[in-house]
Amino acid sequence: MSSSRQLAAIMFTDIVGYTALMGSDEQKAFDLLRKNREIQKPLIKHYNGTWIKELGDGVLASFHTVTDAVFCAAAIHQACNNIEGLQLRIGIHLGEVIFEDKDVFGDGVNIASRLQALAPIGGTYVSESVYKNISNKKEIITGFIREENLKNVSEPVKIYEITLKETSSYQQETLTDFKKQPAKKKKIVFEIMAVLILGALISYFLFLAPKSGTNSAKTIAGEKSIAVIPFKNMSEEKENQHFADGMMDEILNKLSKIRDLRVIPRTSVEQYRDTKKPIPEIAKELDVSYILEGSAQKYGDQIKVIAQLIYAKTHDHVWADTYIKTYKEVFALQNEIAGSIAKELQAKLSPQENELVNKAAANNLEAYDFYLRGREYIIRYNSDRNERDLDNAKTMFNKALQIDTGYAQAWVGLGLEYLQRNWNAPEFLEQNYLDSVLYYCNKALSFDINLADAYQTRGRYYSNRRNTDKAIADQEKAISIDPNHAWAYWSLGWDYHSKRDFLKSLGSFKRARQLIKGGIELPVLLVQTAQAHISIGNFQSADSLIEKAIQLRPDMAGAYGIYSWSLTLQGKLEKALVYTQKMVEVNPNSPEALSSLSHAYSFLKDFKNALKYLEKAEVERKKTGDIRITDVHRVGYVLWNTGKKDEARKYFNDQIRTLEEALKLGRSGSYNYDLAATYAFLGEDKKAIYYLRECEKEGFNFGTEYYIMYDPLFENLRSNKEFKEIVGKAQAQKAEIRSRVIELERKGEL
Repeated sequence: MSSSRQLAAIMFTDIVGYTALMGSDEQKAFDLLRKNREIQKPLIKHYNGTWIKELGDGVLASFHTVTDAVFCAAAIHQACNNIEGLQLRIGIHLGEVIFEDKDVFGDGVNIASRLQALAPIGGTYVSESVYKNISNKKEIITGFIREENLKNVSEPVKIYEITLKETSSYQQETLTDFKKQPAKKKKIVFEIMAVLILGALISYFLFLAPKSGTNSAKTIAGEKSIAVIPFKNMSEEKENQHFADGMMDEILNKLSKIRDLRVIPRTSVEQYRDTKKPIPEIAKELDVSYILEGSAQKYGDQIKVIAQLIYAKTHDHVWADTYIKTYKEVFALQNEIAGSIAKELQAKLSPQENELVNKAAANNLEAYDFYLRGREYIIRYNSDRNERDLDNAKTMFNKALQIDTGYAQAWVGLGLEYLQRNWNAPEFLEQNYLDSVLYYCNKALSFDINLADAYQTRGRYYSNRRNTDKAIADQEKAISIDPNHAWAYWSLGWDYHSKRDFLKSLGSFKRARQLIKGGIELPVLLVQTAQAHISIGNFQSADSLIEKAIQLRPDMAGAYGIYSWSLTLQGKLEKALVYTQKMVEVNPNSPEALSSLSHAYSFLKDFKNALKYLEKAEVERKKTGDIRITDVHRVGYVLWNTGKKDEARKYFNDQIRTLEEALKLGRSGSYNYDLAATYAFLGEDKKAIYYLRECEKEGFNFGTEYYIMYDPLFENLRSNKEFKEIVGKAQAQKAEIRSRVIELERKGEL
């Protein structure tokens, strides 16, 4: 048995969702495994690699050069795009490994495997050693993701994502090697080759080959970022505004599918509708290099669109064109404009991106018109929260579906409409609304499997149903289709926060903030990002974000509430009271705000004011029919300390019964913490410790391991040895995460 140490590029691939497929359809899973093998073996050989072995649905291979490994990974992904259900994650690491008896061992194998597990669906993650060998290759795009402590690896590993600007096709002499292969295998290989070559040719002729009559943009340096500001409606009929907005939206949506670009979402550019601000100022506020502005006019069956691309730094018009078409040509026109912009920005498109960019927005113009109107009502609702807008949106989407029952975007529109209704729905209707969201999203995907909005909306459904793993899978799928989907990154940040994966949570929130640069959503995003920082005790960053949110929206009651929470966790109880009072000033009739103010006074032992605002909260609750669930014990605490102990016991018992029943039903929230607090106050230490252990199992969140140090209900338990052990351990774990986050912030990587 001979062994040797060699420097090698190790590639690990894994089929996404294979284990679940084995559980539901074993034959289909085996077929997929066979197809995966038939794709990878010849490609690994072609790129001078060595197929080492299969590990379940994973493949381990080695290469003499990093370049071969990277190009092979890209070719494998490209080939898999044409096999339904076959999606891979790939990891590559360059390092010293031991080859022994046709097998390979060492840290290099472990690192490649760990990178593969972290990679996005359809993506490739590589280590720093790989990155250093390809960073000067102009055809390879690399992007730093983060530094990660990988399991069984002593030092942190810097992780990069790689994509190819162009797909490398087979060389002609390679064809001879395959002629000797069995017919079935040969057919598959030639199909792969044909797709690769065709994809490269299409990309070349559509986006790389020079065309006459166009002004070539200057060489693009640095990040290619763009905002499409609202198109002016030049039609005499103001009701055609939805046409101008639809033209802007579709161009933006098509550009958003291109990973090589950073595209600002519509909600962030709405603030510039009819603006007088100069382009350089707009670009600076949105943090982009390019602005696309334009106008649209519809008169009868004719349309006229003027579009111009501006390099913000110099205010140069690098591209402009005027189009006069018939209305039935609108979809082709949207594709043409998006393609022209991609070409001017020298954006490289994968075949899949090329297909998505050139996909028609709809199959029927009349259905499309109704869909645009429905979408405008949804956008309007996001600003004014008028239920009538949701009613109108539903009507428009249904009219679109009456014309074209297979119109996937309209089905998603209905799903989003029900999701919006769910936020303010009575509790007894929430389940029905959420079930409708799932139904409509699945319906949409039955007509269009590559619809990012359907995955993103369905992911939000799963978040609401506490199915975090499915929520994350759907958001990642949405991002794989639309790499600029700001809402998917935002949702992913919250989902990872729910899983207590705070690094991924903050990384996702950061990406969302790179895209969302304004509108009513930005302050909310800042506050939710702050909550992730609060969860790890990173209060300086959290408070800075909340202060920015308040500056942007001084009327945002929730921002004052979260600021008060953060200050309480830091023991700044007097200052926390001030911001809780501000929350009530902004929203004086909110039961939640009034209850929070009661709690703030109780923390300061001012039970007279605590009772005063508690009673006000109860009056407002009766008006709205709101049913409290999680802070009943806080009511009991105030009543107890104002001499109403019998009434207080009733509240404590109600809280215990309600929350223990909720836990038996599989529901989640702050229930374990609240039960621990209730039992601790009642002097039932064993039960209090039991529920704190449950908190430990699921992971403390939202900073409760710091809150507990000031929570008056735990005063009698703080000297308990087990209490100190549980809380100390939780705080130490967060301190470790916090130090990594602060270091990444210092480097500008988070």
